[in-house]
Amino acid sequence: MVLSENSKIKKEIILITGSYPYSFAGENTFIPQEIEVYKSYFDKISIIPKNTKGNIHNILDKNIKVNVNYSNFLNKKLFKLVFLFSLIFDKLIYKELCLEHRKWLKLPTIILKIIKSRVYTKMTTYWFNKNYKKSKNIIFLTWWFDESTYGILSAKKLKNSKIFTRAHGYDYYLERHELNYLPFRKYYLKKQITIFVASMTGAIYLKKTYPQYNHKFKFSILGIEDPKVINSPSQNKNEFNIISCSFLNDVKRIDLIFDTVLKLGDLKPNYKITWTHVGDGIKIEYFKSRVHEIKQKNVIILFLNYPGKDGLIKLYRDNPYDLFINLSLSEGGNPVSIMEAMSVGIPILATSVGGNNEIVSDKNGKLVSVYDDSTSISQTIDEFFILSNQSQKYRSESRKLWEEKYNAKVNYALFCKSILN
Repeated sequence: MVLSENSKIKKEIILITGSYPYSFAGENTFIPQEIEVYKSYFDKISIIPKNTKGNIHNILDKNIKVNVNYSNFLNKKLFKLVFLFSLIFDKLIYKELCLEHRKWLKLPTIILKIIKSRVYTKMTTYWFNKNYKKSKNIIFLTWWFDESTYGILSAKKLKNSKIFTRAHGYDYYLERHELNYLPFRKYYLKKQITIFVASMTGAIYLKKTYPQYNHKFKFSILGIEDPKVINSPSQNKNEFNIISCSFLNDVKRIDLIFDTVLKLGDLKPNYKITWTHVGDGIKIEYFKSRVHEIKQKNVIILFLNYPGKDGLIKLYRDNPYDLFINLSLSEGGNPVSIMEAMSVGIPILATSVGGNNEIVSDKNGKLVSVYDDSTSISQTIDEFFILSNQSQKYRSESRKLWEEKYNAKVNYALFCKSILN
């Protein structure tokens, strides 16, 4: 293992993830690339997932350990009941209920949200108090700003430990939650914590939302490694190949991409339109069933499970793609999937939301309104990516922008140095 000059004494980073190395939380597209850089700054890397559902990404490095005991503990019903009953004596939950009474009076289910948040926070605190103690050589990093972060911040045995969190969108945009509410957020912002936000747009949002804590929010862009592959466009002039890559959830609006591709097929009847979506999720069978209902002979739609980083690179190496599409309703950070497409020189079409605005421009593709429908978006694809002669310009600019802003080795090295200082 190569160690930096700052690593003369043994250092360990404990990374708490949504599910990685399991696939449930859709983190497999970016965390492995960040961990590769950690190896140069930490002697030991411990990964602790909250959830162990889905496929597992095998980790062979002996210096990287995966601990699933935390996830197992969170799923024990008996312990959940014990901590639920402990809320009777919990002062903080009564304080939160008093402060937010207008919200739960308007929507009583908010009470359940508060209770659930507090139970998971207390369970996390208990588990980390039992399994860890303060050490100046251990850094705790949560991948999401959620109850795992809250629980670690509340652990007395970790008081004054170095604790950091990343934030990506769902864990800080209030608009993505009922009544614009995240339980206990203001309370835990008072704690000794630095939040690394994955986009400048997100960092600005947080500083405006919580101005008294603006010194806690740091901009830390993600990145990907050089795939050492340049994608090729379709060679047949009457073919147009589209690719997308994301977790299959409602925010990603895969249904809208589906409808857009069908409209594009109607718009270009003499073209063979192929759309490939790469990504895991519980809705994959639903979308596969939709594929069987397609009547247009000139439209081909493929849904592939996420094949891992190497598998995705192989896909980009072996298949021509003319456009990468992202129609998300919201994006907290600069999407890693877009970075990956840019790194191999694919033009981008994306909705003008969140971090998309920082990574896509008229130089490497096109932004569309989040309110545009499938008809409008299909017309934009035809105008800017099929009929125009801008394809090669977009392709070269995509690759160039990745080199300048989204190189993993550069960005993650800067992050490691920030948390080590």
